[in-house]
Amino acid sequence: MSFYNLDLAIESVGNEFLVNTYSPECGPARGRFTLPFHADELVEWSRGISETLARQIGAALYSALFQNDILYVYQDCLRHAAHNQLDLRLRLNLDPLANRFPWELLYNKPARQFLALDSHLSIVRQPTIPEPLAPLRVNLPLRLLVVAAQPSDADLLDIASERAALTQALQTLPREHIRVEWLEQPSLETLRQAFLASDFHILHFIGHGRFRAETGESQLQMVNPSGTGRWVSAEQLAQFVRAERTLRVVLLNACESARGNLENPFSSLAAELIKYGDVSAAIAMQYPISNAASICFTRGFYEALARGESLDASVTQGRLAIDAEISHFEWATPSLYLHAADGELIERFDDAELPRLEPIPDVPERFVGRAQTLEKYRDALATRNFAIIQGMAGVGKTTLGAVLAREHQAQGRSVYWISFDPASKNNGEVFVWEFAGLLQRRGKPELWELLKQETVAATRNPMARFNLLLTGFQDGEYTLCFDDLHFVQEDPVIRQLFGGMQKQFQGRGRDIPAKFIVMTRDVPAYMQYLSEDLLEGLNIDDTRALLQAEGIRLSDEQLTRLYAKVQGNPQFLRLALLAGLARHVDHPAALARFIEDLEAQRNVRDYLLNGMYAHLNADEMRILNVVCVFNSFVTLRAVQETAVGEAVSDIALHLEDLIRASVVLEKKETGDIGLHALVRDWGYRALDEDLKRRLNQRAGAHFEAERDYVTAAHHYSRALEFTRAARVLLENADDLMSHGQLDGLREELSAFTRAQLDVALWVAVCRARGEALSRSGSEVGASAAFREALARTSAPYARVELYERLARSLRTRGEFAQAIAMYEKAVEEGTPIDARQVIARAYYGLANAFTRQGELAKSIAYSEQALQIAGALNDRLLAAEAKFERGVAAVYSGETAQGIEYLKASLATFELHQRADLTANALLELGLAHHNLEALDTAASYYERALELYEKIGDLGNVGSVLNNLGDLELGRENYTQALIFLERAQKIALARDDTYLQTLLYHTKAETCAAMHDHDRALAQTELGLKVALQFEYFVLQAALHRTRGEIFVSRGDRTPAQNEFNAAREILASTKVQDMSEWLAFCTSYGKFLLSDETQRAAGCDYLRRALEYAHNLGATNQAHTLEALLAPECVANSDQVQTII
Repeated sequence: MSFYNLDLAIESVGNEFLVNTYSPECGPARGRFTLPFHADELVEWSRGISETLARQIGAALYSALFQNDILYVYQDCLRHAAHNQLDLRLRLNLDPLANRFPWELLYNKPARQFLALDSHLSIVRQPTIPEPLAPLRVNLPLRLLVVAAQPSDADLLDIASERAALTQALQTLPREHIRVEWLEQPSLETLRQAFLASDFHILHFIGHGRFRAETGESQLQMVNPSGTGRWVSAEQLAQFVRAERTLRVVLLNACESARGNLENPFSSLAAELIKYGDVSAAIAMQYPISNAASICFTRGFYEALARGESLDASVTQGRLAIDAEISHFEWATPSLYLHAADGELIERFDDAELPRLEPIPDVPERFVGRAQTLEKYRDALATRNFAIIQGMAGVGKTTLGAVLAREHQAQGRSVYWISFDPASKNNGEVFVWEFAGLLQRRGKPELWELLKQETVAATRNPMARFNLLLTGFQDGEYTLCFDDLHFVQEDPVIRQLFGGMQKQFQGRGRDIPAKFIVMTRDVPAYMQYLSEDLLEGLNIDDTRALLQAEGIRLSDEQLTRLYAKVQGNPQFLRLALLAGLARHVDHPAALARFIEDLEAQRNVRDYLLNGMYAHLNADEMRILNVVCVFNSFVTLRAVQETAVGEAVSDIALHLEDLIRASVVLEKKETGDIGLHALVRDWGYRALDEDLKRRLNQRAGAHFEAERDYVTAAHHYSRALEFTRAARVLLENADDLMSHGQLDGLREELSAFTRAQLDVALWVAVCRARGEALSRSGSEVGASAAFREALARTSAPYARVELYERLARSLRTRGEFAQAIAMYEKAVEEGTPIDARQVIARAYYGLANAFTRQGELAKSIAYSEQALQIAGALNDRLLAAEAKFERGVAAVYSGETAQGIEYLKASLATFELHQRADLTANALLELGLAHHNLEALDTAASYYERALELYEKIGDLGNVGSVLNNLGDLELGRENYTQALIFLERAQKIALARDDTYLQTLLYHTKAETCAAMHDHDRALAQTELGLKVALQFEYFVLQAALHRTRGEIFVSRGDRTPAQNEFNAAREILASTKVQDMSEWLAFCTSYGKFLLSDETQRAAGCDYLRRALEYAHNLGATNQAHTLEALLAPECVANSDQVQTII
């Protein structure tokens, strides 16, 4: 429920209080009142109040506050909120004295109602703060840190019950919506570490609090390392809270945590955190609260929050829970301090943002026959969850599907229907977004969130989509109906959906978690195993029944002759009725001539349609011409606007006649109108070219005004207005890509040819097509589109941008050498025209590419140049990206501590900008840094957080990278089985994406794992596969690593000669290409040093390599490896310390 705000500012002046109110609709008012009780009584109330006293206090406050004009404004606001179906929020801006009063006890005596217990009214304290209101809303999952403090020298709290109540309350919220961590016996230091380790949205404190009258200060009790209590001031706590930038809400479940002194309203903990802690809301206790009441409030509050209620409403539910179970006025103890503009915590979706869903088509009133056919499809749905209705146009596929769908709907199943077409619904992406919207409406947001995150990340995760679709199917009894599937049967989304289910549920059709009704003219190869016999027309008895239902009675001989021509095709029969059959029913001679003429026709369809048109008047023909233009059902307004200028009057009345005659079809649920495909296609072909252009131009203008840009462009192109079609797509490309029409955009852009557009527009179309292809995962096509744009344009700035964009596409594919060349061209051509923004991005891309190539000195230089330009441009996000790349290079070059600082700094900026993709990248690299430090648990934590984000945003390539790293981590733990599980998952992703760099990396990690398992043959086979790819794409670091690993395998097998050859190859690559990847140098020097050490004649050289390895280990911070090397060096190389050689 949304809120309507009434602001009340209360200020003490002498012995009186001044009140100023304001609301947008009810206007301002002023008033004053005297204190209804003595200030000293506040001290007595803090020790507890009775029911009678609570009512007396509340009634006195209500009568004092709401009088004269203030009362009238309050009552007007109540009426306005109720009329507009809003709740009322009283926002109290209180001076220090007024802030001490228990306004939560406000009691309307005549109505016998405590305002705070009214579920349609909220009381919040909102002090004046000069800074802008912070945003409150956060994306799921909510991250909750519960801090429970029970010092050994303090009164015992029932923390176990509190924890149980909180756990029970959160069980109503899906696990993927919230993450809860507990921090028990907290000190300020452990709280700081918790904030550093993870991001939190809510801090929930359970413990003791107090108000010190001598200092006017509220405090919380934390725990010393010794276990005793330590009192912490609001100022100290605010420092820690302010550092946690993602924190939105603090709930202080401690007595007196909302109290303040008379001089400073922010001396209370809650208000102090609002002012200095940069949190949007704080909930705190203004009086002591019992354990029982605290537990009730916790349960009521979080249960409401789990349902998506606002903070206001959730606090009210917490109060009501205390009132219901404790029957004590402790419900007035919690105070809500609000800094944000409203109390909404979880982002809610506007239903208007979700795709509009189609209704099930209407079944004809005179539907007859098909009993056996329907029974066959019912049996197919019952036994294998699929009914494939295949047949020619007009044979009745849609009608049979609608009958089955309505039967399922009547059985209580949820039915989803989509009709594909050549224009607006010509791809599988439309289905994914529509079904995601359906799930979102039903409180299952996971697929919708993935799609929105994919939009931000400009990428797509087909496997995550498929898995979430299956999960969505399982969450309800769904029947999915796909009409005219032949339009999209080769679409990758559709192929994956049905092909994936075939692979996963082959032979187990009953286990498919949904039922499918598919209507199509052709069955694709991947669905042949499900196909039935072709749907034929009505049999002759059903044909007779259909005609009789229309009042047509033919002799057996006439029926046989008619049936021989139409073959029971229901649409042909309806056309025959419209073409004259119905008109001749009372004229035997005319009826006989109609059937004779029909028998003589070679093209039955054209004859019947010509006959139908011949019986239309001029206005009806013009209207039919208009409706023929549309590929799908449209609104009456669309027809009217397209018909402007065609000399047609009373369009709505003529349409009603055509609908009654079944010439035009109408969807009763929506009122949308259209034609059967047979009629539409034939009618459109019959239009003259000038009329086609005219009608399509107006249709395009209508859809453009309706913001249906893909359909608008389709009609403009049919009107031969290619420039207008291209412009409407280009001007709205971002909007289309963020609303599930990426594939539709790509299809329309791909239809243009060079001859249709001028050079500038063609270049823009190629760029947009490249972007669309890149986002849909086709980097090969994207690169080709960007190259075409480059070849056609001479505009300096456009060329610089295209070089950078092409380089980015090549870098994504792992073609680093080509990417570097394109980035360098961007810098070369961008420098004379001062294209600093693009140059900075090119420097960043160069830094990234050189990092992947192992040339870390170049990477560091370019990242620092990018950082310098971004700083001059005040582009914080780009500066953070450059700082990120600088951190990566630092880690790889052995400056691990410095690299971690860079990465943490960039992480904070990425989170501030809510860039989940970049946040995940920083988490991944922090995992790698700690992996190098051999802090495996910390590394695993970063990897898992990165993996969670990558899966949510659909970055499949980096999902594979994280899985590879987790496999490598498990290899280090000697958990080889788990390592291979991670690596196999990653390799499937790499192969599906044609990610050659990741493939090579995985071949190497799998080789190391197999070698550790003593499966030497399999390990060598993996290295051979890896080297083949690494040589082709010049992945120098991986080439060296693969040769080094082969050397280690041959050493394990006792084959010293081939081992020496492999080590020589690795050393040559590392030295000749100036590879600066310190981790690989460490691995090589360690392995080769051990190898040489085992040969008496090479011991000195071996010791030299091991000392060099020790140096690398120290630089990288790899403490365990350093200790191992020191232990190895001590007995073996001390005696040979004078024989150090130059090894590189």
